[in-house]
Amino acid sequence: MRKFWQRLNRERAFKIKVALAFFLPGVLMSLIFSRIWPSAAGVWQGLSMAFYLVAYVLAGFNVATKAVSQLGKKDWTNEYFLMTVATIGALILKAWAEAAAIMIFYEIGEYAQNLAVERSRQSINKLIDLAADTALVRREGEWVEVDPYEVEPGEEILIQAGAKVPLDAVIVEGRGDLDTSGLTGEALPRPVEEGDEILSGSLNLNSVLVARATTTYEDSTINKIIELSGDAALRKGQTERLITRFARYYTPTVMLIALLVFLLPLLFAGGHWWVWLQRSMNLLVISCPCALVLSVPLSFFSGLGLASTRGILIKGSDVLEQLVHTHKMVFDKTGTLTSGQLDLVDLKLAADDWQEDNLLSLAHNLEQGSAHPTALAIRRAAQEKITPDKLQYYAAISEMKELPGRGITGKFEGQSFYLGNAKLMADLGLTVSSDDDNSTVVYFAEGPKLDAAPDQANTKARLIASFYFWDEVKPEAITTLAELHRLGVENLAMYSGDREPLVAKQAQVLGLDDYAGNLLPQEKLARLEKDIADKPKGSAVCFVGDGINDAPSLSLADVGIAMGNVGSDAAVEAADVVLIRDEIETIPEMIKISRKTMRVARQNIFLALGLKILIMALSIIGIGGMWLAIFADVGVTLICIANSFRITRGSSLDWVRSKDSRLQTNVAE
Repeated sequence: MRKFWQRLNRERAFKIKVALAFFLPGVLMSLIFSRIWPSAAGVWQGLSMAFYLVAYVLAGFNVATKAVSQLGKKDWTNEYFLMTVATIGALILKAWAEAAAIMIFYEIGEYAQNLAVERSRQSINKLIDLAADTALVRREGEWVEVDPYEVEPGEEILIQAGAKVPLDAVIVEGRGDLDTSGLTGEALPRPVEEGDEILSGSLNLNSVLVARATTTYEDSTINKIIELSGDAALRKGQTERLITRFARYYTPTVMLIALLVFLLPLLFAGGHWWVWLQRSMNLLVISCPCALVLSVPLSFFSGLGLASTRGILIKGSDVLEQLVHTHKMVFDKTGTLTSGQLDLVDLKLAADDWQEDNLLSLAHNLEQGSAHPTALAIRRAAQEKITPDKLQYYAAISEMKELPGRGITGKFEGQSFYLGNAKLMADLGLTVSSDDDNSTVVYFAEGPKLDAAPDQANTKARLIASFYFWDEVKPEAITTLAELHRLGVENLAMYSGDREPLVAKQAQVLGLDDYAGNLLPQEKLARLEKDIADKPKGSAVCFVGDGINDAPSLSLADVGIAMGNVGSDAAVEAADVVLIRDEIETIPEMIKISRKTMRVARQNIFLALGLKILIMALSIIGIGGMWLAIFADVGVTLICIANSFRITRGSSLDWVRSKDSRLQTNVAE
């Protein structure tokens, strides 16, 4: 696509140069030679007319052919038909220079617009450039160069110094630094070593790394980002759709006005028909909707491009419009407002016949297949404290089953065990309470199957132990939420499946307006549905989650925002916005970008319509001729395009990263 735009611009630039090569000599003949050699004025005028006509044909051929093509489809409401009629009228009026100038300047305007689109595409094109063309994979003991599409998960890949990472992978050998700036916007190199996960699209700076692929290329981070960025341009917002519909009715309306400007004065006021024909032709040139049709979509495209340089992937201009009207923003707690890195801080036994190491070993194996933060914390603690032999002894667990929103169950040596929250314990007939409101608590119990018949239950459930976890609030979350309040987001809320006292305490620390705890996934969804039903008319409710467990909420919200986890299918499919960096402080930046984009789009609408209406009025009363009409067409278009550039160059959006002074930089540069 980039090569297509570049080739198109080269062809258009060449055509403009050739047309100007004929047009400018015609101007010189008209302005200079006719005065120097007035006795041969007719010759010079004839030559200049010939030069103007050649320039007109060169510049206007494509416009005229498109107009005829559209007429064949019974579409006469397009800008090409308008331009063709107006210039033919100018030729009839013997305004040769003006007719040629209209077409040449129209081509210049199209050329500038294509350059603007190409410039807005650059941030997305940079992502495409990040994708590796080949991958070195170990096969039969040798490194073989293959297409990244051919690499399977689990295969080892070699990433040489200076090479791009072809697929998402885990380092198995080596250490070094990765440049992730093109992918995440992070300016400083990221140090990596054995065991670290690396994302496709990163650049290996200074050492040889061996890594094990964790995804196919289709599911890799860089491929999904490219797909997201490409699809974003296809989703139009309400303003863009309005302009498209407006242009459909605008063209026939102004053509009718031009016809009336020609006929009515002749019927009721008199005057020479030549004068009114000239003014009606001027109106056709003035009314060309290029400024609106080109500049408004360009404004949104610039906004989407700017967001991508911040590591914010917005799926369409409709999302930008919704973000402007954000009334309430609901956050998931774990991994979004808190670190998501739970640590097991205490284990309290409730049964005398169990020892801590045996209990931790069994819990480790029960949680072996879970990605829940509490499961990760239990496995991490067990691997640090328990010997591999003991962990292996408790590995023979059968009938393991996830209990959504409650926990997990499994059998060991014929006995059923349960690891989960207070709701799971209640299902077992156990009443539990915590003496610590500052921690997340998971309970461990043994007992019969949950669905066992009463006569089949060989024992009554009993509580064995309580696990206490702590999840730190992200320091940047407090300042980010305060910034969102300052930006006018009226209601900030946090919904969590964690215990109500802990959620209340963390909500107070964060300065939230609303919170709820002890929520199952369906209960969280029900609260979000109520928020959407109760929102003020014309406003939007956003949901911010980790993109894995919150897919239903991300889909339901007016704007779903996935924090990090860009490689997750849930994040890509369910969310409207994907934040590549797992950093909540990019959300206010996203709001600012959306507001500036909408402000510039509205400015372009009022600027284009205002100037055109003013010059139309002047033309009707005889002030200003065809050259002023040309300015109203091409000049206003160029002004609006230049205004759209402000989105990516505005100083109010300079990206200042406070946590490291070295990162204080203007990304728009």
